[in-house]
Amino acid sequence: MIVLGTLVTLLSGSGSVFELFLSRYVELPSLSDWLTLPPPESLLTAGEHPAASTPVMGGVELMTLLVAGVIVLLGVASVGLFLLIATAIVALIASGGLIASADRIEGGKSTNIREALRAGWHRGLELVLVASIPPIPLLVGLIIATILIGRFFSRTGVPSSLTGAQDAVLSNTTLSATLAVILLPSLALSLGLGFIQVLAYRACMLEEANATASFRRGWQIVRKYPLPVVTLTLIDLGTQLLLNLLLAVVGLITLICLPLRLGLWVIGGTATAFLSCMWTLAWREWTNPSR
Repeated sequence: MIVLGTLVTLLSGSGSVFELFLSRYVELPSLSDWLTLPPPESLLTAGEHPAASTPVMGGVELMTLLVAGVIVLLGVASVGLFLLIATAIVALIASGGLIASADRIEGGKSTNIREALRAGWHRGLELVLVASIPPIPLLVGLIIATILIGRFFSRTGVPSSLTGAQDAVLSNTTLSATLAVILLPSLALSLGLGFIQVLAYRACMLEEANATASFRRGWQIVRKYPLPVVTLTLIDLGTQLLLNLLLAVVGLITLICLPLRLGLWVIGGTATAFLSCMWTLAWREWTNPSR
């Protein structure tokens, strides 16, 4: 289980393998590097008069260079996004395997990494859906807010008088209030779903519920055992915060002491396995107290 926990730590969170690969082997140029041209003096050799210099790059050549640069950047970004999604899915499968392993061991059955990963793979699609649901309300709120902001600035102009300025202030206040009414409930709903998500993963893996049914089942547990759930959540958040801080600090000295990062990954895997087992054992107790 520690091996699975280490795998989850390597593929997710701060200090992951993907993040380390990008920081050490991929150095992307900034937009200013693509758009900044060298000074005219740098195009001249010593003693050469500007009039006798090589002609400056034309507009067509410059546009071709910019288009090629944008294509390269989009290609690199697409590959990076694909790798990020792939590592996140593998981390979810490994997390599902941790849940299944803890349940089997507590039930007196033997297990191994292969069986654990097979169990996570079997529920992989539902795990991805469970992971995707919490951000949806906030995403919808941001889309609505963006549309409202666009329509607002398309209808308003620069005020030309004091009365116009007062109307603009009133309009901005109305817009801010409207955005708050939209975004605050969306954020609260996303945070609430994220709070239930750790229980939804257990319902998905151990009761084979679909994504929406997993969240309903998790909400039932929260309503029945609010204080224990909050206590375990605080322990979980505190442990993850400490681990991420350690990984961030070690990331600053990775080039000097890479074995320290490797050792911290093992510690992070142990902590991940412990937290997963803690939640799974609590789930077994809450769902079947007589067991």
